[in-house]
Amino acid sequence: ISINGDAAKIIQEQLKNKSDRTLMLLPERSDEFLKSAIDTTKSGGIIHYYSHIHADKKSEAGKLSEEHYLQVTPVKSEILGSKIVRPVGPRYYQTVVDVKISK
Repeated sequence: ISINGDAAKIIQEQLKNKSDRTLMLLPERSDEFLKSAIDTTKSGGIIHYYSHIHADKKSEAGKLSEEHYLQVTPVKSEILGSKIVRPVGPRYYQTVVDVKISK
């Protein structure tokens, strides 16, 4: 079912610890919404953390995304993998880091 409203408010009121898997599909604001994604995801659940990352070498983008996620997350996380989704500019890439969280 669709729920219309402010996602952060709805998560706090209706969706805390309900999700087995959470997709974070707005890479330019992923850090801002990470707490909400963690709040809605059950312990042992998976978050797909999309972000934009600058990398001088394309081959480094996934690793840099993993490092960034680990710097900003407030919960214990196991990195399951990462990859480039698409290039978004010169030496900028949209990436996804798949993590299993424990809280």
